[in-house]
Amino acid sequence: MCETQLDNVAPKVIALVGLSEDSDTQQVRQALVEHCLMYIENQKKADKQRTIEEILEADDHQSQFKAYMCPNPGSNSNMSSKKQRLIFVEMNREDPYSVLDVSKSIDMVIVVMSCKKTNVTGVKQDPFEHGKAIDETGYRALSLIR
Repeated sequence: MCETQLDNVAPKVIALVGLSEDSDTQQVRQALVEHCLMYIENQKKADKQRTIEEILEADDHQSQFKAYMCPNPGSNSNMSSKKQRLIFVEMNREDPYSVLDVSKSIDMVIVVMSCKKTNVTGVKQDPFEHGKAIDETGYRALSLIR
């Protein structure tokens, strides 16, 4: 699948921001990239489909600024021209200026939360105190993005 088969549209920039220290934005980005790479592989008219390990080995998926072709979720599968390119950028939530700069240029934000430190029994009583899915830096990043 080459660039000429895409609509002449700029790629969408999607930022990933972790809302706590335990939020693994790299793992979420890796899963999104793998989904896009498998979509590209499934669009090829090859006799033998490669595995995700073979695709990742041949592709430089570590670059944060590489655009990946993905299906448009709002389009019908019969509409092959409705493909889009996505760039997945991990946001540095520790630096408020970085959050503000990235927020100006992105199209969408995916917030990543982790409940590793959640007190499950206490969540029913007081979700804000015992949830711990969002820490103080995460709240600050959300307020800057807003």
